[in-house]
Amino acid sequence: MKPLPRCEQERLREDAWLPCPMHMGLYIMITETSCNRACRACGGSLHCETLDLGNQAFCNRFLSNPTDPEYTHPLALGVCTSCGLLQLLDPPPVEKITPRFPWITYNEPEEHLDHVTDILLGMIESKENAVAAGVSYKDDTTLERLRERGVGLTWRVTPEELGLCGSKTEIETVQHRFTMEKAAKISKNRGCLDILIVRHILEHTHDLCAFLSALKMLVKPEGLFVFEVPECTSVLALKDYSTIWEEHVFYFTLLTLQTCLASNGFEIIHMENYPYPLENSIVLLARQRSSGHIPALPEQDREKDLDRVLNYFASFPSEGVLYRQVLAEYRYRGSKIALLGAGHLACTFVNLLHLREYIDCILEDDPNRQGLFMPGSRLPIESSTTLSDPKIHLCLLGLNPLNEDRVIAKQRGFAERGGELRSIFPVSERSILK
Repeated sequence: MKPLPRCEQERLREDAWLPCPMHMGLYIMITETSCNRACRACGGSLHCETLDLGNQAFCNRFLSNPTDPEYTHPLALGVCTSCGLLQLLDPPPVEKITPRFPWITYNEPEEHLDHVTDILLGMIESKENAVAAGVSYKDDTTLERLRERGVGLTWRVTPEELGLCGSKTEIETVQHRFTMEKAAKISKNRGCLDILIVRHILEHTHDLCAFLSALKMLVKPEGLFVFEVPECTSVLALKDYSTIWEEHVFYFTLLTLQTCLASNGFEIIHMENYPYPLENSIVLLARQRSSGHIPALPEQDREKDLDRVLNYFASFPSEGVLYRQVLAEYRYRGSKIALLGAGHLACTFVNLLHLREYIDCILEDDPNRQGLFMPGSRLPIESSTTLSDPKIHLCLLGLNPLNEDRVIAKQRGFAERGGELRSIFPVSERSILK
């Protein structure tokens, strides 16, 4: 690849102060403040070093017109010195992050759920007499598996029980509405549970301690809680900044999830870490702890988690420079650049790493998104047929690496004429940085 002129290399070799893509005058930087905030999970003190990303648009707020005004919110990350948990400093208001388009959906990996079901059924005395429930639509497929395997009664908290209307309530609303008062009423009406499924909601929860206390009101003292969250160790180690999302308040590792639940009165019974390309899925089974004693977890591992987060903070400026330099080289050779995928990962990748000026368009085959414009960057969303443009020589893949082979097979014509298909994710073998 032909190197960039020295003047262009110098322009890209910026330090920690980077112009924020959302507003002139704001800067993306690593800050050290006299942080007196408390951890949202254990109540400990947050580290003085934070990653301040400035005001950002929300990834689900697609624009009808590139000149439309946008609501923005400060996006900054901190880490607890006591438990090592990475978290948003100021989660946005729930009413602001609630999706405005009914066609926006989020799918979680489910290949491991048969194994989870096997584990659960091995832990209950009588599946015919057992009662299992879930708190959101993300629990439906696990409950379905339990029903098919003979569990006597299954149900899920309904929108009506949360004081809402409609058949589906998004996660950010469930975590906000599921209070101790509502949990007590549900428990009184339905009775207490043997198994409660809580998949992919803890990471969205603004008041985690209150939410966990409300969950306890639904379950028998000896009942099982099944918590599932994305696991972020590889994301942190590989410096993947596309994972930062205004809807995720917490970014768990194996240790920080255990610490969080232990400090909130749970006894860990069993834990699995299921591997997936972008983020593993942690499934942790727990019961309410009968004693007040909190078991000690390895101090050395906690320090590793904390160091990994602080290194993630410190590496942000140089990683942004690296991506911009790679894309600038394609630009210098006269290539147009497209990005395939209009989800929140691609949106974050463009906005946080300040890549708007290097990308011409976003490609998406979902007709609901076509014709709209991406939040923050305001890039146009077009059909993947745009790859027929002979000036596009690079197509970035902003989709799950599990789907890369299928997508590349579909775009065989683009590759045959010399086009490159490279992933935005460091974990992918097709990463643009490799």
